[in-house]
Amino acid sequence: MSTLTTEQPGESRIYRVQGLVYFADGFPAARTKVAAFDRDLRKEQPLGEGETDRTGAYRIEYSERQFLKRERDTADLVVKALGDDGSVLIASAVRFNAPQTAEINLTIPRERQVPPTL
Repeated sequence: MSTLTTEQPGESRIYRVQGLVYFADGFPAARTKVAAFDRDLRKEQPLGEGETDRTGAYRIEYSERQFLKRERDTADLVVKALGDDGSVLIASAVRFNAPQTAEINLTIPRERQVPPTL
């Protein structure tokens, strides 16, 4: 199967990171905020954020321009699952030179799992 691209010169390519977020007990982390970052030596640049669906799936799209302005060909990608208060529940390892479509799955450890509210 081939993919036809319609990019014009000067247009920015769209990249995406997607995956699943689960709790350590195997249940999907539904409605959990997920954020993607481009990791540099000293800092992280936000690329985008989203929320998991009821199955724990997420998808974040970002533009090539978001990391090309730092004179790099690809992003060094980090994905974080965040609590309601913005705290980091789990962060992925750095995916150096991320492809145009990357899959990063996360498992939130039991000690970071927030109990459900009634």
